[in-house]
Amino acid sequence: ELSVAFLAAGAAAASVLWTENVADGGAEKGAGPTIKDAVKVATSDRKILLVGAVQALFEGAMYIFVLQWPPALRRAVGGAFGAGAAVPFGTIFSCFMVCCLLGSTMFQALSRMEVRTETSAAAMVAGATAAM
Repeated sequence: ELSVAFLAAGAAAASVLWTENVADGGAEKGAGPTIKDAVKVATSDRKILLVGAVQALFEGAMYIFVLQWPPALRRAVGGAFGAGAAVPFGTIFSCFMVCCLLGSTMFQALSRMEVRTETSAAAMVAGATAAM
């Protein structure tokens, strides 16, 4: 694939042109929170663990959907209209993007109306679950 060549070219350019981003004094005690501190906070609070689990499971379902909808749609269109029927992937993807825009706009409107984020997130997850 052509994308592999661009990936290799980008990796070569990054390895030659980019320098290492080294923090000054990051290893000193008290320099700021570390990954160990973040893991400790995340594992000590059940609410943080639950939010992380919901987010991970939702994103996992979304990525599975993203990878599976084109072949499934191709089979469905082929079965309904014949093997040579064209699938309007561009139109479908545009509809997905409009849905993302609508979701973002709705969240912004709900935030302005002072609807709690927990409430709107629960409604979003319920709606996405019903849609799947």
